[in-house]
Amino acid sequence: MLSLPFKKYAALQLFRAHKAIAHKTHQLNYLFWECTLRCNINCLHCGSDCTKDAQTADMPAEEFLRAIDSITPHVNPNKTIIAITGGEPLMRKDLAEIGTKLHKRGYPWGMVTNGWAMTPDTFNTLLASGLRSITISLDGLEKSHDYFRGRKNSFCRALGTIRMAASTKDLMYDVMTCANQQNLSELVQMKDMLIGIG
Repeated sequence: MLSLPFKKYAALQLFRAHKAIAHKTHQLNYLFWECTLRCNINCLHCGSDCTKDAQTADMPAEEFLRAIDSITPHVNPNKTIIAITGGEPLMRKDLAEIGTKLHKRGYPWGMVTNGWAMTPDTFNTLLASGLRSITISLDGLEKSHDYFRGRKNSFCRALGTIRMAASTKDLMYDVMTCANQQNLSELVQMKDMLIGIG
């Protein structure tokens, strides 16, 4: 057996202790997956190149799940939240299937949505597949929101999704707003409206 001089041995032990502390303090808590570049609305303030018919194909579910499986030995799945974003995640037809597979692997998962394609059936299917959190975008009261989203009735659909989330026990949810000159004066009214919803 090779013995090290005391100073080298002590330095090695300190290095091991440092690596163990670093591993504990730098845990992977959130993993964001931009699952598609496709989107069903055309926001004026969007900084991405997402469109209804994106040139870049969606990442296949199997490829994403392989990536998840490769990190699983290095993380605690129960403490690593996977946030699915886009584009608009609801453009994917396999979202609930992916959610179910993440849930079976022990990963809590959530999504960011504009709410346009969210129906009660879709919402219930996602909940059954393990959906734990949802962020809904709302960029003003009706006129402002529809203007910024570039699609009439997008406010009503986002609000419908917010109502579904607010009435669901044990679902974490929040509303994200891109504040701008047009909606700045509406923020207090929005806050009161959202508190009223729950």
